[in-house]
Amino acid sequence: MRATAYSQTVTTHLKKILYILTILVFGATYSQENNTSDCNLQAENNIWKTKFEKAESKSERIELIKAKIKADSIYKQSDLKIKTAHSPTIVNEHENKFGTECGCKILFVLHYKNRRAIIINLNEKPELSVVVDKLNSVNVAQIWSEFKEEIAGTVYGVAGKCGFVQMKITDRKLKRLIKNVW
Repeated sequence: MRATAYSQTVTTHLKKILYILTILVFGATYSQENNTSDCNLQAENNIWKTKFEKAESKSERIELIKAKIKADSIYKQSDLKIKTAHSPTIVNEHENKFGTECGCKILFVLHYKNRRAIIINLNEKPELSVVVDKLNSVNVAQIWSEFKEEIAGTVYGVAGKCGFVQMKITDRKLKRLIKNVW
């Protein structure tokens, strides 16, 4: 009698342990993944700004610009939000593939004609990647940038709060390509 009661107790405990292990395994397997490790846009911006400001040649800066434009294309524009009702502040954020807001992107602007410029956003216009690939130190006459939030925000509003880089294009073929793609 005692052996039967003991084996029933052991069996009951084993069933409970098996049940708990099953729940843990399924919980770990099918739980929602909280992946924020690739949501570091602000850190990426700061590292990039430091490299950009330390770059000694125009061609080195252009290569950094091209790489940053392509790297930022993984972040899409999230819906504009108003922070508070009492003093409305529009927040311009970008989100990663998981929908996590990661901060704002640096604006990259090409001036290709008198008073004509385009903001390069590969999410909205992926065909501009052809133009980005063609940028080099010969067809970009001038590069100027501003990363201070107050000044950049004054020039481009909420969209420019993380800074901007502007490039003046002189090459006729590249101007024509921009016109055709845009």
